[in-house]
Amino acid sequence: MDSLVFKRTETGIELTYAPPWFVPAHLKMDYEILFLRVVTLHREFIGVVVNESNEQIAFMDRYKNDLQFWPEFLLTINSIKPLNPKSNPIRARPFPHASLSLIQYSLLKPIRISDQWIEVELFDDNLNSKGKGWVKWQEKGKLLITYSLLS
Repeated sequence: MDSLVFKRTETGIELTYAPPWFVPAHLKMDYEILFLRVVTLHREFIGVVVNESNEQIAFMDRYKNDLQFWPEFLLTINSIKPLNPKSNPIRARPFPHASLSLIQYSLLKPIRISDQWIEVELFDDNLNSKGKGWVKWQEKGKLLITYSLLS
């Protein structure tokens, strides 16, 4: 009643059954993406949000899942964007008082994380690298960026 059922096909893995309340953070089975947001971490289990609409939580065995913390996860992402570029601009160094980057960019690719800051490579519309910079990715447990898994 509360399990997911998967089936391997010639084109990949399909989700053949999920409870009607299952609304994960990311689900794109044609790319074999199924991500749940962890909100509780215990020695033996994790609490994950299984319904992003109403914040319903379920508990899973910590060691039977591929658990990634935000820094690890963000380094696998194709691109990020500050939620508010005016209050969280790209900077030359990972400090709030560092000079602002003047490089025009279309895409920010994460390359390194240091505390609350993420170093990004800046790309133009033609995907040419234009340099690097830093943007604050979180503050007091809140994300200050959005991310794209596939672009």
